[in-house]
Amino acid sequence: MWIENKVEELFKKHKTNDPLEIAGNLNIQINQFDLGNTYGFFQHCYRKKIINVNINLDESWKKFVIAHELGHAILHPNTNTPFLKRNTLQSIEKIEREANYFACYLLLFNTEPESFVEKKYYLAFHGIPSEMEIFIGGNEYI
Repeated sequence: MWIENKVEELFKKHKTNDPLEIAGNLNIQINQFDLGNTYGFFQHCYRKKIINVNINLDESWKKFVIAHELGHAILHPNTNTPFLKRNTLQSIEKIEREANYFACYLLLFNTEPESFVEKKYYLAFHGIPSEMEIFIGGNEYI
């Protein structure tokens, strides 16, 4: 429930579920670079929050990656997942699942699924990769 509450608070405050607009309102810088096989990452450096996204992704993937990294910025602002991955035995799986759920919930918040015949079309329309369908309940949409 806490992730849903965060998204609802963001929507009320910013009057949008667009992750680019919300990031801009929160002074989170968005950079686009060629990141090779990496889709994106969030960093918090010298009190500056930065989302880096792979410039080679198509626009819907970019939107999802920005929403995912915005999830890290809001839910895990002081967690350095690349450091944890490289230097500890601590699992980052829970953190990544939370960011994925945040992204899905944000992108689908305040939308109307009734006009879509199948869930996959509803997700695709809102820039959510089909791999994220596991975060959307049964026949219900978030």
